[in-house]
Amino acid sequence: MPSQKTLIITLPPEIVGGVAIKAKILADHLRRRGQSVTIAHYTAMGSDATLNVPLTRLITGQRPTIREHVAFGDHRCIAIGCRLPELEASYTADSPLWRDLIAQNDRHIAVGGTVLAAAPYAAAGVPHLIWCASDVDGDRTDRHNAMAPLRRIYDSTVVLPLLHRLEKQVLLKNGHIMGVSPYTLGRLSRINPNLGERLHHVPVPIDKALFSPHLPPTTQGRIGFVGRLGDPRKNIGLLLDAFVKIRARLPAASLILVGDDGDTCQSEIDRRNLAGAVELAGRLEPSDLVAFYRSLDVFVIPSLQEGLAIVGLEAMGCGVPVVSTRCGGPESFISDGENGFLTAFSSDQLADAVSRIIEDRQLRDRMGKAARKTIESTYGIGEFALKLDAVWRNIWNEPV
Repeated sequence: MPSQKTLIITLPPEIVGGVAIKAKILADHLRRRGQSVTIAHYTAMGSDATLNVPLTRLITGQRPTIREHVAFGDHRCIAIGCRLPELEASYTADSPLWRDLIAQNDRHIAVGGTVLAAAPYAAAGVPHLIWCASDVDGDRTDRHNAMAPLRRIYDSTVVLPLLHRLEKQVLLKNGHIMGVSPYTLGRLSRINPNLGERLHHVPVPIDKALFSPHLPPTTQGRIGFVGRLGDPRKNIGLLLDAFVKIRARLPAASLILVGDDGDTCQSEIDRRNLAGAVELAGRLEPSDLVAFYRSLDVFVIPSLQEGLAIVGLEAMGCGVPVVSTRCGGPESFISDGENGFLTAFSSDQLADAVSRIIEDRQLRDRMGKAARKTIESTYGIGEFALKLDAVWRNIWNEPV
């Protein structure tokens, strides 16, 4: 009997972060279950000039095209071009390219930061599954506010209205939505209060064997962060402000920032006279990332908004307490005072919470053990598989 063909529509693989992690986790899991998986993604403006047809080339009669390649590990991928990529909503707008690809597959899934990746399925009217983290505004507001003035005007008057309309259209269709946190479900319910039984809470699992504690003691006062340093949502300025106050209280404390765009932060580090106390480690491979987490005393999430924050789960899997702002997703896995602390968007509160953990070794030990216990009980691949299977049966009346 031929294997079932499953299509996953997601973001381009060069966009590093939680969406790419989710897409690979899901594709790997379905392939282990015997399915034939294809991953499709739109082509971002400027990333592949041969696939998209921008306004400057529209009058030539050129048509969007596709390109096959391998990404997300070793999965077969198809990059899909579009007309007028400047509009962004056009990335996943209905087109013959999307329709043909959808028709070639039996089961249909979208994985994104928002529900927009599912727009081709909504237009085609096929039953589908969406795994997402936020609504459009939650995902975009901080990036919008950081745009240059003219770009922000264009975003407000052209791009955002189109994205909002597309989001509403997707939510009106027959897709079932797996939100990574209660925060996600709440944001989407405010847009469409009638989603009801089509909403499911399915957090991102982590590899509990890989992200695990080690026996040697951590380095006291070593504070860590992982994420896109140039993303305004990550709110690195707040972390640096808090670290200035932590250093005044604990002069031996150190801060290590892992992620791309470190050059963006260097001037902010220098402006706060933190050169030598803050290390920019760049991007780390998974094996190096585990060693990094294990070396930490405290992990910090200073974000303005997070659908979940997978890096927080990874750190907790390694037995590290997490201090986070109340930015959405982390509130679903951090029990304030038990396995970490939740704070307001305040450098004073952030600094105090981190300093308390560093100074009180019994508190740090207790929180680290509680953090690991949280991961063991809720965030493994086994727990994920059970939840996915339940949603899958709801849509297609069959096991995964």
